[in-house]
Amino acid sequence: MTERSHLPVAVLALMSLLASTEARAGGAAVEAFELQQSVSRVLGTKRVQSRSFPCHLDVLNLRTRGAARAFKLAFRPAGDRHDAVAYYLVDRQALFERRPAAFPPMPLLTVTARSLVFGPQPGPAGSDALRSEIGQALAAALLLSACQAIETNRPPAGLPGDLRCMSWTQRRHYTIVEIALPGSRLPPDPAAALRPLVGTRMVHLLLVPDRGERLGQWFDAAVEAERDEGRPAPSPPPAPEPPFEDYRPKTSPDTALDYRPELRAALAALPPAEPAALEALFAALAEQQKHAREKPGRLVAGNPVLGAAPLEYVPSDPELLESEIGERIRRALPGVKAGQARAAIERAGFGGRFLVYRSIEFSHADVMGSGRFFYASEPSPRAIELP
Repeated sequence: MTERSHLPVAVLALMSLLASTEARAGGAAVEAFELQQSVSRVLGTKRVQSRSFPCHLDVLNLRTRGAARAFKLAFRPAGDRHDAVAYYLVDRQALFERRPAAFPPMPLLTVTARSLVFGPQPGPAGSDALRSEIGQALAAALLLSACQAIETNRPPAGLPGDLRCMSWTQRRHYTIVEIALPGSRLPPDPAAALRPLVGTRMVHLLLVPDRGERLGQWFDAAVEAERDEGRPAPSPPPAPEPPFEDYRPKTSPDTALDYRPELRAALAALPPAEPAALEALFAALAEQQKHAREKPGRLVAGNPVLGAAPLEYVPSDPELLESEIGERIRRALPGVKAGQARAAIERAGFGGRFLVYRSIEFSHADVMGSGRFFYASEPSPRAIELP
């Protein structure tokens, strides 16, 4: 659905170098370095050694629309090859929680004016006493007590009445909001309804269904506030040269068929997005969700020169079909009578007011001298309110 234009390899290499330099100067990278220095001053380098380096967001079960990374801050006893404890820092930005989680959950320590801090992650080296000393030194450098002090547990008066708020926990730099899906009528962008109420904080928005895992995302209200103030947006880049000789811009949405043409027969065999086919769509969705759980996709090393992210997700066929069927149900429901829909839902074995399926988005890159390449996002939970 998005189009990325790419320059020759030499220019791409230069842009990659500039981007990595900019990332090192970002909030999380700088804060990780400052925390290293603070802990070293308190405990001394003869007792504790430290290092910080970029790593993939996957270790935190997070993803973002860009190529952002986390920064791992690891501490080890002097002279030891193994870590005693590690923490992870992430720049303040929009983040989405991966479901199902690929790694053990990592606790959130706090949010600062510059980054989200996760940990501790105990390592094999050192003692509990040393880990405690490191944690205390880090807490002092972060002003952890002030960051974690609860300012209010009461939802603000301006909360839209059609959002059923289960809990509201507001701290200095972030707010955790739990919204119950049953009983709530969600706007197209639930985060937009909360932005005027949270100042410049990060917001952890949790959507809680009546059954199954909650759906979580982070957004930075400070960034949205700047946008809302009408500050001038960056000038758009000049139109690129045609990437290849017979180039024709793609104006239609990118689809599963673009991404994986060999699914043509399977996609054509799916029930259409019509009210009369609703029961068949629900049955097909249940079948593909079962297959998707048995055969999930995988993460592979991407080729940025061809427009891929450094870590590229390759969905399985059942995941692609689950996403397509979910979209067809979403398009078919508006034309269905409530009683007809409820009967079809119950016969297919679905209960509750919301249907949750995993949606996949597609994009393409037109690469100079190479051609057009299609990419898929990781499956992201999407809820449909049932009649």
